[in-house]
Amino acid sequence: MQALNIDLKMNIQIAEGYPAKMESIESLFRSFGDFNENVIEHSLRNRSDIIGIYAYEKDLLVGCKIGFSPRLGYFESWIGGVHKDYQCRGIATELALALQNKVKEKGYRYLETTTANDNLPMQLVNLKTGMRVVGTYLDRGNELKLRFQLELKT
Repeated sequence: MQALNIDLKMNIQIAEGYPAKMESIESLFRSFGDFNENVIEHSLRNRSDIIGIYAYEKDLLVGCKIGFSPRLGYFESWIGGVHKDYQCRGIATELALALQNKVKEKGYRYLETTTANDNLPMQLVNLKTGMRVVGTYLDRGNELKLRFQLELKT
């Protein structure tokens, strides 16, 4: 696991493979509200090249981004978030940039992600880190989703 410091109290860890600290990750996502513990396990099972980017303050997981490769040349930044007590500190941006660097280093051509239309903070992080909107769709027929993509130039 590789570690990067983003300020005196925070560090970013990069890990490959199925997440080892699932209990901490589930606890973080429960802090966002409605969360089904089976979602991560079900969605990541049998996925190739899983990468997790984790932000810690001391031993406390305060944010993460987890993704996988859905097909050759593409990497999906699938799920992520920052605990509400740690938001507006640039952590989400640092997580996004660390993931971009890692997947580019691994030779992926495109990084993709999807976010809800009402998730303005994530949309801003995506735009700030160079992603562009490449499409929209209705999830389950009623929730507008925005699809972002970044071409990872070599």
